[in-house]
Amino acid sequence: MPDRALYLAAYDVTNADRLQAALRVLKGYASGGQKSVFECFLTARERTAMLVGAGHGDARRRLGQYRLALDAGARLVLARRLIAAKLRAQIRLLDAALNVGLTRAAAAAGDALDTLRGWRG
Repeated sequence: MPDRALYLAAYDVTNADRLQAALRVLKGYASGGQKSVFECFLTARERTAMLVGAGHGDARRRLGQYRLALDAGARLVLARRLIAAKLRAQIRLLDAALNVGLTRAAAAAGDALDTLRGWRG
């Protein structure tokens, strides 16, 4: 049986067609997840298949994406940017909840907001 490794797959897509395509691919490999982040236990072959995806006729772009996926430094930069963007979006959402003036929810949102703001250090 091939060895499997745990991968965390995340996406941030605004185009509806690309979003549906990303969901189809990830749900085919995911063992669990929430919204735009999925846990995938993949063999080396499955990982490559997921990264390469369906053909689109632009081999240079796909090769560049594959090279970036193999570059640990580039993966770290991309992961940090993705997480930072998601945290900023969460902060905006909690700020909006506080502005609505919900009583119990506002207190919880305020605590969560303080926690999220602390991630910046």
